[in-house]
Amino acid sequence: MIEQLKALKTMRETKINLQEQITIKRNQFNDDNKDLLNSFLQIREDIDNIDAEIRVCAIEEYTATKVKDLAGGVKIKLMSKFVYDPEIAFQWAKSHKLCLSLNKKAFEKFAKADKLDFVEYKEEPSAFIPTKIMVE
Repeated sequence: MIEQLKALKTMRETKINLQEQITIKRNQFNDDNKDLLNSFLQIREDIDNIDAEIRVCAIEEYTATKVKDLAGGVKIKLMSKFVYDPEIAFQWAKSHKLCLSLNKKAFEKFAKADKLDFVEYKEEPSAFIPTKIMVE
């Protein structure tokens, strides 16, 4: 056990030394590439923003026209969503000996099959933007 403790002590010291070297190199990399990293962060933020704008526009267009295939390959898919009071659903689950806590997946499977009176079933549009955007 003494030999193993010595080995562990050496390994831990080596790990600390390696971590310090990695931190120094990482900081040097960040300093050397500050402009590149800032440009990358900015374009990633810009992409996220315009992606969100396109999704909003696509859902607005679908809501107005009910057309699911939109410009540039953007498509609307209707996503199923259950709306219910979790407490009522939990009471229902307990009375049906389903669980001690609400198992949403199992409950929603029952709700879909049995059309429970306290559950509203609706479809919400969701916009999907293709990786290959078909716009010239």
